[in-house]
Amino acid sequence: MTAVIELICKHLETLKTFQENNTLSGNEGTVSDVIKKIRETYYNFNFKKQDREIVNTYLLSNQNGILGFLKGIVFSKEFKDIKKECFKLLDDIIEQSGYLIQDYGSDILAVCILYIKRDVGADLKKSSIVTLSKVLENCHSCQGEKRINIKNLIEDLFFQLSLRSKLTSTVKEEILSIIGVIAHYYPEDFIPYQERMLSIFIQELKAQINSKTKAFDYNIVAGCLQGLKEYLFNFSVLHSEDAEKSYFIFDVSRKMISRSEKYTSKTSSVIKAGLQLLASHALQFDLYVFENCVDLYHEVMEWVEHQNREMQKLGRDTIVSVLKVVTDFLMHFLYFAVLFF
Repeated sequence: MTAVIELICKHLETLKTFQENNTLSGNEGTVSDVIKKIRETYYNFNFKKQDREIVNTYLLSNQNGILGFLKGIVFSKEFKDIKKECFKLLDDIIEQSGYLIQDYGSDILAVCILYIKRDVGADLKKSSIVTLSKVLENCHSCQGEKRINIKNLIEDLFFQLSLRSKLTSTVKEEILSIIGVIAHYYPEDFIPYQERMLSIFIQELKAQINSKTKAFDYNIVAGCLQGLKEYLFNFSVLHSEDAEKSYFIFDVSRKMISRSEKYTSKTSSVIKAGLQLLASHALQFDLYVFENCVDLYHEVMEWVEHQNREMQKLGRDTIVSVLKVVTDFLMHFLYFAVLFF
């Protein structure tokens, strides 16, 4: 174990040396390889809880770790591959550490926000948002000093959405999605923003669905559906509350999973988003699911029988949710039929 920790520390010292000596330029390949070696060591070694905590202390240091390294090169427009490898390493650390990264949540968030705000290119912005999403999912139970300042984060993300001309659709997709993640994991903090965010989701979807001039942007639709899927875990849009919005969300989700000729060039991400939303929240759209159950069944079954295993699973999850809604409706009708006749 000591040897593994020493090896990781040695790699971190190498990165620090390149940075302090201003010799990153011209050595991008070597530096990327060093980060890949850290990832490989971290991913393949079976750390015990205590040992992982020790390793994380070094890796997530604001001075000599990956966080400090990323902050040190943020203002350089070079080294995109190096930065991407760093965010991949952070993703690995978060995924394997789970709640153990809670002590570092605010520090990782600060670095991610730094990259989201900078003009670092769409790929890097997207990488930083993906990492940020993982932080939010694993740190939602933090309290006191460890708790992430959600209000500031939401305001930062809303500001990014306001920069329409500077946002690529892929970055916008991730921002819409991560705001939904906040609604899911931090509902109390999100309450003041729930109506505002729902309006943004609906407006963005309508802008795509109703547009007669612009090309249909499936990335934005996917981001809205992903965000709504997370949003609906804590904030309902029932037909009894707002029938127009409720049906619109259901209808868009259905269109994205159907074989409609109008949407033949759908991306896999938008199809997945539509399936996931219906699988998670078919009950919220129970009336529309029941009214369209025959056609919806055939549309979903195409994904159940798909060659891709991930699509098969999403299709199965969705069909189970749809059939449950239909069964509940039929049982309800049967109950009243027996009661009155």
